[in-house]
Amino acid sequence: MRAPVRRPGDHRGPAGGALHLKHYEDALIPEIMPEGLQTIDRAIGTYGKDTQLTKAVEEMSELTKALCKLKECKRKYDTPFNREAQEVYSNIEEETADVFIMLVQLFAIFNPHELVNITKIVWDKLDRLKDNLDKETAKQEDGKDESPEH
Repeated sequence: MRAPVRRPGDHRGPAGGALHLKHYEDALIPEIMPEGLQTIDRAIGTYGKDTQLTKAVEEMSELTKALCKLKECKRKYDTPFNREAQEVYSNIEEETADVFIMLVQLFAIFNPHELVNITKIVWDKLDRLKDNLDKETAKQEDGKDESPEH
């Protein structure tokens, strides 16, 4: 039996106590309630892991398509406040929700024993992103210092 998927606000620490992670709420990461997790487990059990892996790829592809459409819409209309762009934003919200659900299914399909410490990988990637952002900020600040005076 695989390990259950836990919702973001209900992680268990080493001593078994609940550790409420407020930063999930601050980041506006959707919380999946226990009924939702049961539905996700049912989907995997009913349709099978392979089908849900294919579904995850399809949903990510649909989100990619919606994001590309947004870029085209912004280029074409040069403003995000027209009706077509609003429909594109709505579609992005819908596809993001689908991808989020499929991501939770991926966590359920690949239990912790099959995953390479994903939390550490996420932290390492965020550290690398922060370093790159710090370098970019320093580069931009250096460029401002070299601007000619009027």
